[in-house]
Amino acid sequence: MLWCVTLTCLVSLVWGQELVQNSGMETINYWNCWGFQCHVTSTRHSGSHAIQTSGRTNDYQGPGQFINLQSGRSYKVSAYVRLLNDHAGELRQNLQITVAFTFFDGTKDWVHVANEPVARKSDGWIHLMGDIHAPSKQIKESLVYVEGPKPGVDFIVDEFSVTPIATDLSWRHASDSNINKFRKSSIVINVHTNGPVDLNQVVVEVRLI
Repeated sequence: MLWCVTLTCLVSLVWGQELVQNSGMETINYWNCWGFQCHVTSTRHSGSHAIQTSGRTNDYQGPGQFINLQSGRSYKVSAYVRLLNDHAGELRQNLQITVAFTFFDGTKDWVHVANEPVARKSDGWIHLMGDIHAPSKQIKESLVYVEGPKPGVDFIVDEFSVTPIATDLSWRHASDSNINKFRKSSIVINVHTNGPVDLNQVVVEVRLI
């Protein structure tokens, strides 16, 4: 029987296997940069490198990757993004993670998973995170990518992650049961005094630290 009482273990029960190849973005392998340039940079959120964009001519351009999403399943999507410049005359820029679905019936759909509408260079690293429920239609391919800033605004992306959310969330009940069984027990506290004491005036306080 699988059980756990730590936060790390609880998370492992909820989130599934990473679907993004080269999620740490240490190289440009597996990442598509159509119509603009991508290169690795040592300016990163974690690890040794991240992927930087340049030469963007449309706001929808950003590093993307085809991943395998199953119809009707839910997923956690996350990425760290850092603007390298602000757009002249603009107080803020939009940043978002989008999933583009192509279905076997020939139709398409674009779902915005996470959004930061007031991003600025001075914000540093921005954590975009959200959930997506894949459409019930038969999915031919799914493309996940970062988009939003106006042309001429460069940005860096790091730690891009897509993981399935477990459909069976009964782990909470099992976890509570195991915490009661393995982490809790009855205790007896004996209090001794050096002389006559009115028990009605005695207060015993127990602190867990």
